[in-house]
Amino acid sequence: MRLVFPCQSRTRLITIPRNVALAAVMLAGVTACGGGSVGDVFVDRSQLAQLLPKVTCASLTGLKIPAAAIGLPTSGAMISSAIVIPATGEAVTSISVRHATPEYCQILGDILPVDSAALNIKFQLNIPTAWSQKSIQVGGGGLNGTLPANLAAIGASGSPISSAFPPDAEYPILKGYASFGGDSGHQDPGNIATWALNSEAWTNFGHAGLKKTHDAAFAVIQALYGSKPKVSYFMGQSQGGREAMEVAQRYPDDYDGIVATAPLIGYSAHVIHKTLLATVQTGAGWIPSFKLPTIGAEITRQCDALDGISDGVISNYKACTALFDPQKVAQPFLFIRCPDGVDTGTSCLSDAQIGTINQMHAPTAFGFDLANGLTSFPGYGTGREGLSGFLNINPQPSLSSQPALGQPGATLMYGILKDPSFNLLNFSIAPFKDKIQTASNLIDSTNPDLSRFFARGGRMIVKNSGSDYNSNPQIMMRYYDAVTAKFGQATVDAHVRYYVLPNTSHGGDGVSTTTGEAIPQYVDLIQMATDWVEKNVTPPDAPVVSAKGKVPPYAVTATKPMCRYPQFRATKALGIPSRPRALSAVREALPKHRCRGGTHMFMLVRTDKTVKKQAGISFLLVDLKTPGITVRPIRNIAAEKEFCEVFFDNVRVPWENLVGELNQGWTVAKALPGFERLFIGSPNHAQHTLHQVEKLARQRGLFDDPAFVARFAELQLDTVDLGAAYAALAKRGEPIPPSISMLKIWSTETYERLALLLIESAQDYGGLRDHCKTDEIDLHVVAPLFNAIGAKIFAGSNEIQRNILAKSVLKLPG
Repeated sequence: MRLVFPCQSRTRLITIPRNVALAAVMLAGVTACGGGSVGDVFVDRSQLAQLLPKVTCASLTGLKIPAAAIGLPTSGAMISSAIVIPATGEAVTSISVRHATPEYCQILGDILPVDSAALNIKFQLNIPTAWSQKSIQVGGGGLNGTLPANLAAIGASGSPISSAFPPDAEYPILKGYASFGGDSGHQDPGNIATWALNSEAWTNFGHAGLKKTHDAAFAVIQALYGSKPKVSYFMGQSQGGREAMEVAQRYPDDYDGIVATAPLIGYSAHVIHKTLLATVQTGAGWIPSFKLPTIGAEITRQCDALDGISDGVISNYKACTALFDPQKVAQPFLFIRCPDGVDTGTSCLSDAQIGTINQMHAPTAFGFDLANGLTSFPGYGTGREGLSGFLNINPQPSLSSQPALGQPGATLMYGILKDPSFNLLNFSIAPFKDKIQTASNLIDSTNPDLSRFFARGGRMIVKNSGSDYNSNPQIMMRYYDAVTAKFGQATVDAHVRYYVLPNTSHGGDGVSTTTGEAIPQYVDLIQMATDWVEKNVTPPDAPVVSAKGKVPPYAVTATKPMCRYPQFRATKALGIPSRPRALSAVREALPKHRCRGGTHMFMLVRTDKTVKKQAGISFLLVDLKTPGITVRPIRNIAAEKEFCEVFFDNVRVPWENLVGELNQGWTVAKALPGFERLFIGSPNHAQHTLHQVEKLARQRGLFDDPAFVARFAELQLDTVDLGAAYAALAKRGEPIPPSISMLKIWSTETYERLALLLIESAQDYGGLRDHCKTDEIDLHVVAPLFNAIGAKIFAGSNEIQRNILAKSVLKLPG
């Protein structure tokens, strides 16, 4: 091993000679993804020439746009106002920042309907005086009815990408982008949606208003600059996210890039599902808000550890959703069922209330085709039941009045049924088949045929919040799966990035249900989209999202990866001084060419042979993509690729990858065994196996056997005590004591006993080595036992741990 300091170079490298094989520990890292340009040649459009107006801004007032300039039937358009807004500098208060904006022309206009009974589509265009030849159309929100608020300065919520927009990010208008949007053809943002009774207005809301607004804005830009945009985007949140998906499906020739957050696709089925939930809450099935913490705690109990970490954040959203799907799991809320199924207090659910919450998590079958062949609406996911914004109806619905359904109720009553007097509590699906199908074809935005958008090289970024009860992310997951099935993963990867941020709300925010800490959410999707379209910079598989202050210096308090669907995040603190935590995006099925998804490894290398053995060692962090590194997975006894052997052929490691000081790596390394024992001492594996045993036992009637009950209860208590011990020892910021060896022994031996009980509980399936499904429960029956045996050896065998306890804790003589 030698250090190389090349002359005439500012890069310092560490070179690893040929034919070196090391036993190394893999660090799970954020995986990168491929991509590449669409077509044979990519044209960089990031630095198009800035244009100045050919006429004055004010001269546009009174401009008439002919109907022929708009691609759908209208009576033309007219500009009512065009004024110059002076440039403003940054304004900072104690709680917020309004960033600088350039001088721009603010243009207000009306698109005139064909039907004189329909309302105008009002639109606004803000275009900087020095224009970059690029535009962003911004979607609406709710039932629309107002101009988008974020056409210059971007606020904390709403379009174009919700509160995920970082507080320290520049506004697109400062970078030269024109921004425009419309009210979709009515001027009433409330839930008395009488405008939806008009066919043209309803169609404008569904999709036509988006095309009309686009074409009118382009005509105005043409009049002002003598040129239309060379790069065009649509970005929207919620209803605006549905609109973003809509234009990609119906008007793909108009857009180069799409950003959709919390898209409200499957809209007709969404409002019907929520209405049906109201109909079952008129009586004993109503779930009052004071019961939500009980529901949330039960879901946390069953799901928190599914991602490998008990942190109050349910990151493995797909596995948790499956646990509470009543079509897959019998009685998922049995643990919090009231005695005899009768409502007896705040800490349990009656059978009627369990029926309601099961309906929330179960798919709604229509019995006929909706748009694009869908026949059902998926049940909702999990994760924020104990917080505001859940699916229960408040106040309790009464047959004597309309339920408090807000936007969903207004959409169904005015838009789909066209009957403002209809009491939604009398709603059922079958009598309204024709009206539902008609609406579905207009507003659902679920067509997976994106071939025209892909053919023109379009790029799309979609982001869902995993615990969103305002726009069900499960329908977007189904849509993405349909697009992938149609085009194949490689084609989809070239055009689409779909991210899910688990355990966050419709707006993108969230907190740990156990600590109250904010879940990081800030990420500049606008910059990611423009870089992809204009520079061919492929978005990462797991961009880092952050929690940070809203005012300078924007101090970052936490970060995590936001993974591509269906990946989920796992975070592991490795105790490396002066380095952030290692982060990982973990696939449900890890790539075969990876060793458990790792992208980095650390190694101890001798960098000074003149000193004693434990000195002269340096600690390196190495990217496995570095030229000359070959990784070969090693299968463990459970046939999992848990470890790897790594070969080095003249590998060079950047100096910046040195952890700590040169020749002081042993100091760093000494801290690692304690952290490894802490990690192995986690109760997660025992908790997960305990839940598997519990599910099997309930389905197979094993709790009728007193001997089984006694064994189960003993292991259940041991697992609870283990969790308490782990919480006491795993204190952030404190040194790990030698007593951590006790935790490692306790955890692995409890895990082993539970694994043996799982094999017994599986009965006829107890000898199966591979994954299997029994009575609709997914199982790896034997793998936990193999893993438990291995865990007893990792980080120093349990015999070694007992010696450590005897010497360092009990102070027994050697």
